[in-house]
Amino acid sequence: MESPVIIHVRKFLDNPGNPAKCYIKKGQIVVNDEAFQFYPEYAKQFILEHEKGHYYQQTFDEVAADEYALRQLALKAPNSLFNAVQSVRMIARSDPRRENELRNKALVIAAENGSLKAREILGLSANAVGEPSPKSNPIQMVIVILVVIAIALLILNWK
Repeated sequence: MESPVIIHVRKFLDNPGNPAKCYIKKGQIVVNDEAFQFYPEYAKQFILEHEKGHYYQQTFDEVAADEYALRQLALKAPNSLFNAVQSVRMIARSDPRRENELRNKALVIAAENGSLKAREILGLSANAVGEPSPKSNPIQMVIVILVVIAIALLILNWK
């Protein structure tokens, strides 16, 4: 599949706040320069990758296009995961579902790449990502041993 053509226009008359849109069948991404200029650089990159996501995946699904953009930009610059989520927050203010979906995808990527905080947020144990489990608490070990001894005594007394 060929790359989409990127066309810049001064302003969208039908939706002046929309920074860009994709014409999937035509293979065109049209950028609304008047709106696009106000976004930070990381958001501009996300917007373009998002529109490419529509084109390459041949979809009108906004979440799928967000995920495509995240995959293209993830871990390629400092704060890329955070910036992707911030970009969706700026662009899709009226659709918090998109931000939540992308935040979860970004957390999974962070967890897969060693972020303990992301693992904690996702509720993953260390074993869930293939690392050794943390050392057991000595008090827990004593309790387990006492419970085993108590069960053994109960069994012996029943005979």
